[in-house]
Amino acid sequence: MMMRLQKGFTLLEVLITVIILAVGLLGLAALHNLALTNAQGSHHHTLATAYAYDALDRIRAGENAGAVQASFADPRYSNNFPGGLTVNIAVGGDGNVTVTVNWTDDRLGDGGESSQNQVVVRSRI
Repeated sequence: MMMRLQKGFTLLEVLITVIILAVGLLGLAALHNLALTNAQGSHHHTLATAYAYDALDRIRAGENAGAVQASFADPRYSNNFPGGLTVNIAVGGDGNVTVTVNWTDDRLGDGGESSQNQVVVRSRI
């Protein structure tokens, strides 16, 4: 009995290769989605920090805390955040100012729940 030399791949080898490739591509797609979500969260955090420092600059320029807080009702600010944006300003008698920016993001929570985010900036005027 003479042995034949195998040429090419068997159907089982091709099937296993396709399954391994499919699992790898699904993992890559999930990783890409997670990277986009985290990048968006970082963007919101950066914007919130910029808005907090903008409020501090307005107070330093002589605007009172109520006017600064009312200025954040502007849709240019709140429309950049999926769950809306609230800005709280506390001006102490000793010259210390605390600006707290809060927003909710449904995309960053695990399992569909909302993620509460906050940026707090403190300064002395």
